[in-house]
Amino acid sequence: MRLISVGCHFDFAREEELAEADYVIKNFEELKELLPTIVERIGFKNRGRAE
Repeated sequence: MRLISVGCHFDFAREEELAEADYVIKNFEELKELLPTIVERIGFKNRGRAE
């Protein structure tokens, strides 16, 4: 399985690092919106764990 990288485009972000990221977010609210997409992409299945 390949790791998925999320770049954070904050004040200290370096463009060359962001260019390598699978996804780039500008704030943590965007991360909450992105998580379902990442979960679907990696095929994660809840194996009886509490939600």
